Amino acid sequence: MNFLNKLLQINRKRSKQAPNNNKETSTSSEDDFSAQGAPAPSSPKNDSSSPAPSVDSEASAMILAVGKRFFEGIANQDAAAVMGNATEDCEVSFKDQELGLAGFGEEAVKIWKAFPDFHLTCPHGFQVEKDDKGQLYCITRKCVPNGHHTGAPYGFGPYEPIPPTNKYVKNAPETFHMYVNGDGKVYRVVIYAEGEMTGPAGIYQQIGGFPIL
Repeated sequence: MNFLNKLLQINRKRSKQAPNNNKETSTSSEDDFSAQGAPAPSSPKNDSSSPAPSVDSEASAMILAVGKRFFEGIANQDAAAVMGNATEDCEVSFKDQELGLAGFGEEAVKIWKAFPDFHLTCPHGFQVEKDDKGQLYCITRKCVPNGHHTGAPYGFGPYEPIPPTNKYVKNAPETFHMYVNGDGKVYRVVIYAEGEMTGPAGIYQQIGGFPIL
């Protein structure tokens, strides 16, 4: 898939750059799962009175770890984390608009090129909850997309790309629901946005594009 190759190219270029120590922390959680996966479980105790972990608790730990790694890939422009933790046919919807992983990835490439420091500030960490059908999913609330337009020209949809403006953009908060299958891959992402200044259209407006009516 062409957009996946583009994502990997961007990721390789960024891995050669020195890290920005002044960059905001983009995620936080009481459970510290690294990019390599969940922490190794401790050795079982020889205590027959200790209850065995429930299926729900084991599933929750896996969903939390995978969901966090996938989200951090988006937040930190890490293409390998996005691709490595999602199915190829992963469904992505934003404000009831179905994008699919390909459409989502293509738009991400455009934003990353135009906003080299673009990231999502995630103040509330990650939790696992159940939806109204009883399905478990990983959720992170009120994440704020932000960055400076110092890279490539940016255009939204069919609208004319705008040359770099050096403007700082900050979209309204977004909440991510990430569903994980039994193979440890995100297969569905639902993004809920608050307010009107959201998504690519909100970014485009803030750098001088069309007004959102």
